[in-house]
Amino acid sequence: MARNRAVKIPAGYSRIAFFALLMVTMVAATLHIGAFTAQAAQAGLSWNAPSTNTDGTPISGLAGYNLYVGNASRSYQQKINVGNLTNYSVANLSDGSTYYFAVTAYNSAGQESAYSAEAVKAYPAQTTTHIITTSAGAGGSITALNNTRVNTATSGGTTITNVTVNHAASQSFSITPATGYAISDVKVNGVSVGKVTSYTFTNVTLSNSVQATFAAATVTVGRLVYATSCGGSQYTDATGTIYKADANFTGGNAGTTAIAINGTTDDVLYQTERWGASSYNIPLANGNYNVTLKFAETYWGAAGKRLFDVTVGGITRISNLDVFAKVGKNTAYDVVLPVTVSNGTLSIKFVNKLDNAKICAIKVATR
Repeated sequence: MARNRAVKIPAGYSRIAFFALLMVTMVAATLHIGAFTAQAAQAGLSWNAPSTNTDGTPISGLAGYNLYVGNASRSYQQKINVGNLTNYSVANLSDGSTYYFAVTAYNSAGQESAYSAEAVKAYPAQTTTHIITTSAGAGGSITALNNTRVNTATSGGTTITNVTVNHAASQSFSITPATGYAISDVKVNGVSVGKVTSYTFTNVTLSNSVQATFAAATVTVGRLVYATSCGGSQYTDATGTIYKADANFTGGNAGTTAIAINGTTDDVLYQTERWGASSYNIPLANGNYNVTLKFAETYWGAAGKRLFDVTVGGITRISNLDVFAKVGKNTAYDVVLPVTVSNGTLSIKFVNKLDNAKICAIKVATR
């Protein structure tokens, strides 16, 4: 702030002596990098007040201080009247800039001194990217979704990947066990978040880490893992197996009948159906299973009227199925298929060949 006029000093005051103790010092200057690049740094400032005149007599009439802030030495854009304080915190400073600070004193008559000694503080530019480090033990992997800025290395069976993420962006990861393994634990920045299969960092402003450990899967052979009543509501069969209401399907139509079904005590399971081209995508842990498909022909009364295929994982496992030709009309017919799931999803499709494909219920158990 340029001065073109002489500053009048009260009688008995010496400019040199009056401000000899008026020294600005930086204290506890801190840098804050927050959610937005525009978030500012702060500076805490303090100074010593003069106590005597040149002749050694006590100063009287000291009313307060002005604090000056600028981006060049002795060129200040901001003037702050702090009153009779000897410390002040300046907020909303910009990262990546250098600031200069000075203080003047003024008396009760409004007369202002020259500037104090100057303090300078440079604030580093804010980080524009951050690193998320993933660590996947043997038996599985962690994959950064929609991000190609990765650097991967393997050491002692552990795969370590550094993923570069833009400041304030989000980044998602999928955690996938290998065949025969299950997720043991997932830790984010050292804190367990459980056996999750995915995790998303939002508003990334710091470096982070995600670590996954895996263990050999232990399953009980024959343990039920999934059952649904296709086209129907939840139903509990004679063995106590609970078939949940129709779920995990795409396409097809739901149908029901009240006709009695031969060859079973669980008529209800075979009286509902999903007919037409349809598919089921059932989330399952990787492993080996027995899939039971339940059918009944409740419409046609002759062979060769309904033919359809069944594919599992994109492979045709049943071709040109004719339920009537197998067991006749209104009769339960079950097919058990051994399958292996390696991508976390059991995919079953019913493909029309002649008339509409159909399925009454699906049950999945370990093997």
